[in-house]
Amino acid sequence: MAFGYRVTLGSDNSAWTGDRIDLTASEFTPGLSATAAAGGASSTVGGATWKITGTLADGTTVTNQIMGGIFQTDASGALYFVPDDPVASISAAVVDTSPVYTLKETVLGSGNDTFGSPTMTSATPDVIYAGDGNDLIYSGAINGPGAAQDHDVIYGGAGNDRLYAQGGVDRLSGGAGDDYIEGGYGGDIADYSAATGNLNIKLPPWGGTDFTDEQTGGQGKDHLIGIDGIIGGRGNDTLIGYDTAGTDPDGSIFTNYFDGGAGNDSIDGAGGSDFLFGGTGNDIIIGGVGGNRVSFNDTITVYEDQIFGGAGDDILYGDDVDGTNAGGGDDLIQGGAGNDRIIAGAGHDVVFGGDGNDTIYGDSTVAGGSPAGNDTIYGGDGNDLIQSGLGDDLVYGGTGNDNITNNGGRDTIYGDAGNDIIYSAGSGVVHGGDGDDMIQANAGNSASLYGDAGNDNMIGHSTTNDLMFGGDGDDVLTGNGGNDTLSGDAGNDRIYGYADNDLIDGGTGDDSLYGDSGNDTVHGGDGNDLVYGDSSSPGQPNTGNDLLTGGAGNDTMVGGRGSDTIDGGADDDRIYGDDTLGTDTLGGADSISGGAGNDFILAGFGNDTVDGGADSDTILGGEGNDLLHGGDGADELQGGTGNDALYGDAGNDLIFGGTGADTIYGGAGNDIIHGGDSATGDEDNAGDLLNGGEGFDIFHVGNGDTIDDFNTGAGQDFGDGVRENNDFVNLGRYYNQTNLDIINATRVANGLKPYVTPLGWMRADQADGVLNDISTANGFANGMTVTIRNGGSAIAGRDLTWDNTDVVCFAADALIETVEGPVRAGDLSVGDLVHTADAGLQPIRWIGRRRLGAAELEAHPNLRPIRIRAGALGQNLPSRDLVVSPQHRMLARSRIAQRMFGTDEILVAAKQLLQLKGFDIASDLAEVTYVHFLFDAHQIVFANGAPSESLHTGAEALKAVGEAAVAEIYQLFPELRSDTREPARLLAPGRMARKLAQRHMQNGRNLLS
Repeated sequence: MAFGYRVTLGSDNSAWTGDRIDLTASEFTPGLSATAAAGGASSTVGGATWKITGTLADGTTVTNQIMGGIFQTDASGALYFVPDDPVASISAAVVDTSPVYTLKETVLGSGNDTFGSPTMTSATPDVIYAGDGNDLIYSGAINGPGAAQDHDVIYGGAGNDRLYAQGGVDRLSGGAGDDYIEGGYGGDIADYSAATGNLNIKLPPWGGTDFTDEQTGGQGKDHLIGIDGIIGGRGNDTLIGYDTAGTDPDGSIFTNYFDGGAGNDSIDGAGGSDFLFGGTGNDIIIGGVGGNRVSFNDTITVYEDQIFGGAGDDILYGDDVDGTNAGGGDDLIQGGAGNDRIIAGAGHDVVFGGDGNDTIYGDSTVAGGSPAGNDTIYGGDGNDLIQSGLGDDLVYGGTGNDNITNNGGRDTIYGDAGNDIIYSAGSGVVHGGDGDDMIQANAGNSASLYGDAGNDNMIGHSTTNDLMFGGDGDDVLTGNGGNDTLSGDAGNDRIYGYADNDLIDGGTGDDSLYGDSGNDTVHGGDGNDLVYGDSSSPGQPNTGNDLLTGGAGNDTMVGGRGSDTIDGGADDDRIYGDDTLGTDTLGGADSISGGAGNDFILAGFGNDTVDGGADSDTILGGEGNDLLHGGDGADELQGGTGNDALYGDAGNDLIFGGTGADTIYGGAGNDIIHGGDSATGDEDNAGDLLNGGEGFDIFHVGNGDTIDDFNTGAGQDFGDGVRENNDFVNLGRYYNQTNLDIINATRVANGLKPYVTPLGWMRADQADGVLNDISTANGFANGMTVTIRNGGSAIAGRDLTWDNTDVVCFAADALIETVEGPVRAGDLSVGDLVHTADAGLQPIRWIGRRRLGAAELEAHPNLRPIRIRAGALGQNLPSRDLVVSPQHRMLARSRIAQRMFGTDEILVAAKQLLQLKGFDIASDLAEVTYVHFLFDAHQIVFANGAPSESLHTGAEALKAVGEAAVAEIYQLFPELRSDTREPARLLAPGRMARKLAQRHMQNGRNLLS
């Protein structure tokens, strides 16, 4: 609607000096200008200036003020002046001397008027107001095709009029009465916009039978000839175009132009290329059949059908209603506002759904109902239902939660904003757009699916090779059958490859990826991913030789069945060659690389190859003959069952061969090597080959094992009483006091001399290059054979020491009573709590060891150890043989001591007691390691149950510890340089001590009585 001042034209129709303007503004509906093409929307026909006397909107009073404005016509052709400046009221107005108009109007009065003639040749556009009466009107040129044509507007008014537009694109309104309207050449329009009833009009083609429209709104019964378009009224109109193809007399191809106007209209373009507007109301629009371009007698080219629904819930058909006619054209359909139903039909159509929840079919409503066309469809706002049909279509869902189906063809689909559902049966491209979309590839050629932003659910088809990109958000992608390419992109995605050979990339985020059956390639990407080569459920019948890469992040990777290749990538990964439980017995020969990070790898069943890569990895070989490399870092390797090859490589590694004949190489670093099983601690009997490599390595051997490079690394020192600076093998579990008693019983029974110490026995056993004395023939329940070489030849027995075997002479093997129970002296550490006779539990403040080899003992026989036999002190003490240094003092408690020293408990050096039974110089020991420890005070401790002293820092005692140890003691306890510490008991001097021993021997008394 608009507001303006009605203009009354002067009677001369030329000078316009008689024009008058109403002094009160009126509301009007703008119509079409006489110069606008059919279907145009402009009602502006010119401009002018008026001399205004009155009051402006801001309250200013004006007199004869020249004011510009525009002239507009309303739907009936009446002329209005619309000022440029707001005017509150007008008291007088006179047209200016130079008005400008772009139309020529002819105003006829009431009565039966006749205007023009059949031979009229004017090419100037006419606007003719016939007024009331039975009028005969001719307008425009009739010179035929190619001649200059005018575009006329004729208003017949009331009465039974005969209107002849002749040439041009004309608009004719018969008004009330039974009118005869003939359009002539060009695309002519019958205007019923003023009608209030329900129109029922069917147009005949040029040359067909005259058609009488049936009207109920008081307009009359009109005869229409050569009319190509209708402007409907305000009622519920039915407008039908031409049935058959035809042409105007000038040869122009006809077209239908329909504007339903207000009301719930039904419009059918029928034959021809149509231009259809629904107008306001809930309209049904059918484009009909047409395959031609429209030219309106000029060079303008438009779509074959142009359909505009306007506001309201419309039903729009581009071609025929049932979708079975193959003669559709290229339609332009605009649904406008409301919940529209649009069927574009055959042809290359362009459809705009507009606002509302629209239903749009690119072709027919049924598959195969109309030939395919390459359609362009815009759903617009609202929750739309779109079926693109056959052909290579372009679809935009627009905002809202849309449901879009591609029935075939190479479509490009954009779901746009909203939570969309998209089904694609073609080979095109689908973009879900923003929102949580569901995208599914139906049967057809391979599709490319893009979820874009949002948490999308994307499903491939079982027979196509699909390409899917999840985009941002936590997406679910399912490949189904076919060799699919699935990429989760950003977000925490879940991806299932299912059948065939898929390529899966999780992208960024913490993804869960499942290759399922087929030879899949799965890449976790950034984030802490869960990567399965096969199914997520152990035991499922899925298999394939998969390639898995974890990428950055702490990933969990499971190869599943088949011979898989797995690379964990950066960070701390958990990798399983078969399943996570290790129960799958159908695994393949996997190739696994942990990459950087502290990885956990379970290779599982099959002959697997594993490289832990950088950092500290845990690698379990599982079933099969595996090849395991720890790589850099402090790794743990477990071969499991099978004949495995394990390489610790760089770093301080922990290696378990497991069952089978394993080959183990520790590599660089201080490694711990077990030939047997980590789970039970048992050593198998398969015969493992162990090589520690560089560093100070610890070996745990079982029956049949061979150590190939014992004590060959740089810096080995296996005779200084320190275990940490040499290779070590735990032979103490075999060569100990218990087994010594067994072997000695056999030797004595066979008339052989018993061994004195476990160390001496082990060295004798090594004389032939193999440790094999522990056998059933020698009284043992099971046999044990170990070969120790130092780079090609057997190691010499003398090079097997307490330092590198844990087989001890008794000095280091003495059991000291501690808070933890009896502990070997060689195993004590600073801070250990030791039971003392006088002060209870006391912490060790310093501990030292000194090894004296054969050469040193030969050079200094006074340092040879003293062996105190079990029970030699009385009261069954010591509980077993005890070896001490010569200056080491034992506690004596007797009446003889009381009479000689005035106290019943004294400390006597071991070398002063040699005349007593059970005290001997241990000359059979080729070497000895003395263990010494200090407390805050001199204490009485218990060694093999017998009371004896801790280290006393007297001059003679310190000779046994060595110069370096003395320097260390003085650094820790500088006050000891003055030797002012009180002894725990009276120290018996040498001559008196020997006399004490003599008197005990003469009286048959024990030192502990």
